[in-house]
Amino acid sequence: MEHALEKGHPHLGAVVLDSPLKTYADPDSTEEHDVLPATVIDRFYDWMSTWRGRGQVIVLENEPIKTETAEVLEPITFTRVRGNGRYGFYPLRDVVNNHLPNPSDE
Repeated sequence: MEHALEKGHPHLGAVVLDSPLKTYADPDSTEEHDVLPATVIDRFYDWMSTWRGRGQVIVLENEPIKTETAEVLEPITFTRVRGNGRYGFYPLRDVVNNHLPNPSDE
């Protein structure tokens, strides 16, 4: 994204990272790491909390992050429960009538 924007190439201005830290979050992993997984995870989110580049980076992750980092990043939790926070990444649709629900109903 940064390269495309700097060179004037077309870009949406957003990058989506799906579970970039999954291999570090697996408590059952028997793989040995030179650096503790918690350190990698914390440093990734610390870097994200100070990043001021152009565009937007969206991280889809199942694992919770440190409270102090969450205060800066303001993550959105997908609840998968109608009427309790945001259901998921994509808005819910009323499939029967094929229209988007009223935001106040979510």
